Amino acid sequence: MRTQSPDTSPEAERVLIDLLRRASPARKFQMIVSANVASRQLALAGLRMRHPQDSPQQLRRRLADLWLGEELAAKAYGPPESDALPEDSVIEKLQSRKAGGSASDGQWRSAIDMLKVRGSALDRGYLEHVGEQLGVGDLLRRAMGEAGLRHI
Repeated sequence: MRTQSPDTSPEAERVLIDLLRRASPARKFQMIVSANVASRQLALAGLRMRHPQDSPQQLRRRLADLWLGEELAAKAYGPPESDALPEDSVIEKLQSRKAGGSASDGQWRSAIDMLKVRGSALDRGYLEHVGEQLGVGDLLRRAMGEAGLRHI
């Protein structure tokens, strides 16, 4: 008898198949969930090795692209961000708002929308630090309030 895997003996395979047949549906489900978690962790570790400069958010998006395909990931999570961090995009929009001009209202709404959608995934410490350094800390606090987010 040939086994499913060349490095498994027929006796070991018989024992494994018997154990799988006797497992409860709950145990089988638990095994699937465990395999899924392990596969996600391995995929993220590989992405971290290939893209050490990426933020956790960028790595999760790369994982979504990998698992779902770019088209479905874009439908589920929106288009991929540029190389800029989402936090930097919010700050840039607030700087545009501060500078004024015809697009400033649109930039303001866009910054609030980003804060609402990304919410807890954003690095708020980074946002507040950079916002203060670049002179838009007051706008950031106001935008966070309008987005329903509490300050750190």
